[in-house]
Amino acid sequence: MADPTAQGVKLPHMAHRVPEVMDAAQTREMLRTLWGTEIEAVAICAATLGLRRGEACGLKWSDIDLRTGEVRIRRSRQVVLGEEVIEAPKTDRSARSCWLPRFAVRRLRQIRRGATGWLCQLRPDAVARRMRSACSRAGVACVSMTNLRHTWATLSIEAGVGIETVAMMLGHSGITTAYEHYIVPRRRICQDAQKAVERLLLGAA
Repeated sequence: MADPTAQGVKLPHMAHRVPEVMDAAQTREMLRTLWGTEIEAVAICAATLGLRRGEACGLKWSDIDLRTGEVRIRRSRQVVLGEEVIEAPKTDRSARSCWLPRFAVRRLRQIRRGATGWLCQLRPDAVARRMRSACSRAGVACVSMTNLRHTWATLSIEAGVGIETVAMMLGHSGITTAYEHYIVPRRRICQDAQKAVERLLLGAA
C-alpha cells in the first residue's frame, strides 16, 4: 500500500564526497617519514596494498610470504566501544591475497628480523594517531588510513592498472564500488587516456 505522506516528497540529494588523496610524491614522503617507527610495517602494507585500517592492523608476520610478496588477508582488527576485537574480513571477497611491490618486500625483510605476531602491537586507533602525529611533526602530507586506501586505488589507475584489477585487490565484488567510491579523477589520468586515444586516432589516419 502506498504511503500518502510520501507522495510528492523528494529526498534531498546527497552530494558526492570526493575523498582526500595524496599523489605519489606525497605518499613516498609519508613512508620515508615513518621509516624506523613501530608502525612502519603496517603503513607500508596499507599504502601499497590499499588495505582497510582493520585489515592492515590485523596482519601478522605469518600472513606475509617475504619470498613471493604474497599477503593473505584473513582478519580485521578493530576497536569497538573502546575494546579491541578481531573480526572476519568484511565480505567473502575481502578474504583475499594481495602481492606487495618489490621495494616493500625488501623493506619488510629488514624490519622483520625474526619478529612474530602482529606487524604492530599497537591498537588500530593508536596506529592511526601515530601516523598523523609523525607526519604532522615532520610537516609532510598525511591522510587517514581510509583515505590511504583511496590513495592507493587512485595511484593504481594513474599508473595504468585496470579497474578490474584494482577492484579485485581492494576486495570488491565488482568494479562499480571501486569506481564510484575509491577512484578520484585526476588530470593525469584523463590526459593519459586522451594520449592513448590520440595515438589510436592518428595511427588510423
